[in-house]
Amino acid sequence: MARRVNPDLLGYDVVELLEEGVGAGAVAMANDKFVSPMVRNMVPGLYGSEPVAKAVDAATTAGTAWGLGKIIGKMDRTIGRRIERGGALLAIIKGFSILVPGLSLNASLPTSLAFNNPFAQVKAAETKALPAGNGAAAAAASAARTAIASTGL
Repeated sequence: MARRVNPDLLGYDVVELLEEGVGAGAVAMANDKFVSPMVRNMVPGLYGSEPVAKAVDAATTAGTAWGLGKIIGKMDRTIGRRIERGGALLAIIKGFSILVPGLSLNASLPTSLAFNNPFAQVKAAETKALPAGNGAAAAAASAARTAIASTGL
């Protein structure tokens, strides 16, 4: 009986690549939605400049990769190592992004999958964008929206 082999992509086992890719995605999501916001809240002064913020992000990504790899590794050691490797590759890429100002590598959920993150909550007043223009125009636009909403139109 012939030995069954997984398909290759450019000489790499597709299943291993898939597991590493899932690992990178899972690590990115866990880091960007939980770990990084938690660190920002615990040590707010740590994120003073963009290069420092990117270095801290790379470090938290590496820590998240290690932790998630160990947790998954309790169930299946091989898959845990591949998930850890995918996350570690993401951490390295984030580390290299320090050299490119303005480049950001963050995970974002589609709005249909968004959930309430207790670590990254921001006051609604801080996130409201005012309309473009001077202060009087913004106040008038706000008053008009309030009037329309109160009349039920």
